[in-house]
Amino acid sequence: MHSVREARIAETRDPRLYLPRIAQAVALARLGRLQESVPPLRRAMQLRPQLTLDEIALTHGKTAGLDLGQAWTQVNQAPR
Repeated sequence: MHSVREARIAETRDPRLYLPRIAQAVALARLGRLQESVPPLRRAMQLRPQLTLDEIALTHGKTAGLDLGQAWTQVNQAPR
């Protein structure tokens, strides 16, 4: 839960940063709170349209992309 709080603090300091939103989404997904991980992931993807799961794995660890797989699918299937 600490990492979720820290990510929220970081995003309020600079709302243009996408990396804290990914950290928040990963932390929520790892806590089993998949639905809550979708909005920060969606916002990260808006801030960085070329974002990929491979990039997430590079910036946040190998398993981060796997942890966000379901949320990633939900974001990409949602109407824009």
